Amino acid sequence: MIVLATPDWSGTIPTWLLVLITLAVMWRVTRGGGGSAVSELSKANEILDKKNHDLGSEVRDLRIENEGLKARTDFAAALAEGLKPVTEWTALHERRAQERHEASVHALEAIRDRMLAIDGANTD
Repeated sequence: MIVLATPDWSGTIPTWLLVLITLAVMWRVTRGGGGSAVSELSKANEILDKKNHDLGSEVRDLRIENEGLKARTDFAAALAEGLKPVTEWTALHERRAQERHEASVHALEAIRDRMLAIDGANTD
């Protein structure tokens, strides 16, 4: 009669715990434990790309709005256009004042020359 040797499946509790832990780790790794991190990062990148695109368009909209507000509140151009007649009148007034001053100086020089001529004639 042939007797087959049966394996001894009996063991201690720590041995069975070690086998169960090994099986759990193998199941986790084969189930895609390493791949789930990659898929999570991929999903996070998609979310960040969408957020980046949204923020980029928001910045563009804010720049357009800022330029519009600058154009509406820039008083230099409006004042220059509104005050153009006043500045032209002021320039004309200054030119005429300069001409009057030069004419007055010329008249005073003529009076001085006549007085010097009269004074020179009286002293001779």
